[in-house]
Amino acid sequence: MKNFGLNDEQVRVSKEKYGDNRMTEQETEGFWDKFKDNLGDPMIKILLVALVINVILTILGQTKWYESAGIALAVLIATLVSTFSEYKNESAFQKLQAEASLIKCKVYRNGTIIELSIDDIVKDDCVLLQTGDKIPADGIMIDGSIQVDQAALNGESKEAGKQAIPADYIEENAALDFLNPYKLFRGSLVCNGNAVMRVTGIGDNSVYGKIAGELQAEDERETPLKVKLGKLAENISKFGYIGGVAIAVALLFQRIVMQNGFDINQIASYCSNWMIIVNDLVQAVMLAVIIIVMAVPEGLPLMIAIVSALNMGKMLKDNVLVRRIAGIETAGSLNILFSDKTGTITKGQLETAVFVDGKGTDYKSSTEVFGELHRLLSLSIYHNTNAVMSGEGKDARIIGGNATERAIMRFIAGKGGDSIKVTIVDSIPFNSANKYSAAHIPGDYNTTLIKGAPEKILPRCTSYYNEKGEKVPLTSVDILRAYP
Repeated sequence: MKNFGLNDEQVRVSKEKYGDNRMTEQETEGFWDKFKDNLGDPMIKILLVALVINVILTILGQTKWYESAGIALAVLIATLVSTFSEYKNESAFQKLQAEASLIKCKVYRNGTIIELSIDDIVKDDCVLLQTGDKIPADGIMIDGSIQVDQAALNGESKEAGKQAIPADYIEENAALDFLNPYKLFRGSLVCNGNAVMRVTGIGDNSVYGKIAGELQAEDERETPLKVKLGKLAENISKFGYIGGVAIAVALLFQRIVMQNGFDINQIASYCSNWMIIVNDLVQAVMLAVIIIVMAVPEGLPLMIAIVSALNMGKMLKDNVLVRRIAGIETAGSLNILFSDKTGTITKGQLETAVFVDGKGTDYKSSTEVFGELHRLLSLSIYHNTNAVMSGEGKDARIIGGNATERAIMRFIAGKGGDSIKVTIVDSIPFNSANKYSAAHIPGDYNTTLIKGAPEKILPRCTSYYNEKGEKVPLTSVDILRAYP
């Protein structure tokens, strides 16, 4: 075994100078802090003002008590629903972070390989990377070669090849480059191979840590929905005040002028009794206030909170964690989404879109393929891959293999192909250099199954299987090359 890694003294010095691989956790709001923040919603503020006025009117005997109780209940439910949804998702996020800290890594220390928590890695540590491992920090390859999936960082589903850095390598451009064949980045997944990485960037200083820090930073901008609700609240206040004043003036006009038959002498006599005038004025003001209060839609914040909370729950079921309810509001207001490249806004998972036979006939699903052709398709997929099916029904999962093999297996999974019993006597695993894999199966079929890149396979093809499973001559491969 080559001599890699640090000793205990070097680890201590590195930790004192650079720290460890922990990422800074942003302070999170407690339940009551979130509750108080949600009370600052523009519509909630208007409802609270309306509630205070309604309570005063109730004390004066102008409205019923249950009107105040209804407004208070609407405010309480709307605020609690929003707060509870955000608090629940925030707790789920903290749990995920805690679980991430439990990941174990294989690190060279004192001349041997030991397992350490991902948080305990320090700068200049040497980490052993094998198929299926997540890269725990930024670093450079010093031994071996691997294929890595960097989709979590750059959105590219294509695996990137990494190799050991040569002794005479001089870095001319220090800019961030995910395609640099010697650099590895935290958050990437090792798809194939074995390697040793020397850590150069840890914790918040890694690319992954910087992205996480930006995502956790509080954005002071108001959400599109909050801006719209703010304008709505302003319009409600404006028209409420205008309507209230107009009705108050109309009531005074009716009491003072119309009831006195538009007679100037009667109007003057009526106005001379200041007790009557004060009573009419108080009634007009109360009526105006009641109109303003009744103009406020107390059910609107509750409806928005409930709908947003339901959407957060639906997204969580699809493994999309939305920490703040404002994220749902913002996503619902998007008109144009700018993306730097294809793949950034996809599911991050390869899928088999179509199966094409030698005539160019396409099948969107494996259920459209029947008879012997279906058996041959299933045989080729199930027995020439490193991916396997685990579980049944809703619990079925595709594990092992690379992303492409899992995608192909998912196309035929659960369609009965695994019932074909054959014995594989020899195989060639897929690698990026050969661009194909092969498996020889004797017995009834006595053939060699091959899958790989079209430019490797098609030039060697002379026949294909038709829909009846019969071998017929392949007259031209141009139709397959031209298929989108």
